Amino acid sequence: MQLQQESCHATNSMRGAGNHDMQINVLMFLLVVVFALSKVTQDEGMVEFWIILMPVLTYAIGCANARKKQADLKLRLVSEMRESSTPESTLSVFDDMVEQGLAPDEAAFNKALCACARLGKIDRAMQVREQMPLHGFLPGAEANVAMIRACTSAGRVGEALDIFEECAQPSHLAFRDAIHCYIEAERLGRAVMLYKEMAQSDMLPCAKTFQRLSGAVHEQGWAETAAELREVFAGWVKRIDAMAADDASTEFSEDTGDVDSE
Repeated sequence: MQLQQESCHATNSMRGAGNHDMQINVLMFLLVVVFALSKVTQDEGMVEFWIILMPVLTYAIGCANARKKQADLKLRLVSEMRESSTPESTLSVFDDMVEQGLAPDEAAFNKALCACARLGKIDRAMQVREQMPLHGFLPGAEANVAMIRACTSAGRVGEALDIFEECAQPSHLAFRDAIHCYIEAERLGRAVMLYKEMAQSDMLPCAKTFQRLSGAVHEQGWAETAAELREVFAGWVKRIDAMAADDASTEFSEDTGDVDSE
């Protein structure tokens, strides 16, 4: 989906560049027409009109050229951002885009966030994240997970949890990382609540998360909660296995139907 969005953005930029070319051509045509009319008619009024109009048209052509150069530059930087293969190159292109006064699109923001997080530049990532809503964007699931893990690795667990709580639709990886963070922050009640939320959804169960949460609950002497977690995990696994079996059965039936119809 992200690549499709970037491709659409590049296509729109190319169309914008074509529109700029058309504007410049029209303005140049008007200059030629007005100049020709003033020469042919030798009308003083036309000459005065030409003297007044020429600076205006020249300024308009300059503006159109500037817009075209900016559109071409943004198209080039978006292409470089899409093709960048390392966090360093991604962040370098993003910084170039900002320095040139170009507004990054949603894909560029998210890729820059991931790059900052993987490079351990958490403060820079926070700055980029704060800029996104100003442009009408929100961090994507991958970017949020990258930032949560970067903050956790740096010992900034509180900030990692703030990022999770601000997620509009946290992914299963964000849920798992948040649960581990809440355990580390000794907020077991919230960790248990999140685990139950995961179990009620279609997210895949994680044995590692269950084991760590169950162990932390045991250490606190919460025997009833530990037993409840075991039941939740067992029921969760059975439900997911049943759903997988149903999907396999349906696929087999559809395949059989296709063969019979032939």
